[in-house]
Formats: sequence, structure tokens, C-alpha cells
Amino acid sequence: MVTRLCLLATISWIAEGFHFEISKSEIYFAMAFSLGVEILNLKIRSKRGATPTPN
Repeated sequence: MVTRLCLLATISWIAEGFHFEISKSEIYFAMAFSLGVEILNLKIRSKRGATPTPN
């Protein structure tokens, strides 16, 4: 998950460097969505008894 968030931030900074505006709300929504999916995955894995694998 951390890799995805770092990649998202890097792409945002590169786009801003080329004067391509990306709305901050879009970036925050993508981060919140990613976090929500990760939380759901952790809850599902813990109910199954499987151990989560590190990324």
C-alpha cells in the first residue's frame, strides 16, 4: 500500500512540474479509497485465518 501511495504522490509532483493541474481532492480520494480497500482486505484475511503477506 505504501508503494501505491508513494507512486501516486510522485506522479502528482511530476504532473505539477509540467504545469498539469491535478485536483487535490482527486488525489485525496484515491488515497482514501486505497486505504479503505486495504482495511477491507485485512479484515477479510483475518476472518479466514490467513496471514497477510508483506508488500
